[in-house]
Amino acid sequence: MFAKICPCLSKVKYLLDEIARPFSLLFLRFYVAADFFKSGMLKFNTYLNDDWSSTLFLFKEVHPVPFLPAEIAAPMAVIGELGLSILLMFGLAGRAAALGLLGMAMVIEFQFAYNDPSTVSLPEYLFSLLNALVHLNGGLITPAQYPQHLQWMLMLLVLVCCGVGKVSLDHVIGKCCRKRCMAKPDVTVTGGEKA
Repeated sequence: MFAKICPCLSKVKYLLDEIARPFSLLFLRFYVAADFFKSGMLKFNTYLNDDWSSTLFLFKEVHPVPFLPAEIAAPMAVIGELGLSILLMFGLAGRAAALGLLGMAMVIEFQFAYNDPSTVSLPEYLFSLLNALVHLNGGLITPAQYPQHLQWMLMLLVLVCCGVGKVSLDHVIGKCCRKRCMAKPDVTVTGGEKA
């Protein structure tokens, strides 16, 4: 009886590992990267339409990034949201891109810890982040926004821990590098001469 079940289980495991996992990771990559890309494009369009001052206003008054002036934080956010989301979609430097977006999501999540971050020391701010992580209902964002930010962080954490999967440039490049390394002949030196 067990012999009949084992082949079925191995087929299911194969289908999950070889088909479901790569496409699930691809879906995760595109789902989370699309949100960051849209946000980056929205900010970039304000720059193209000579309305960059509205983006700077958001970074100065509405959601200031602690310890960074708006003139630095706004371009960094645009570059990070666009660049890292494109890398994540293609699966190129996927874990690094996911880690960068995870960092951005955490800043988005916890930037409202203090109304005026310039009055807070770095240790106080880091302690508030730790406290907010321990007490997830720290009131740092509205309850309506919390599930979306938590989803981003969990999806990005999965991509950081598990990688971006077989449907990615990382996988293709890794496969090519492994083939190239295996194709090199083993050259040994004996007595000063090449064998």
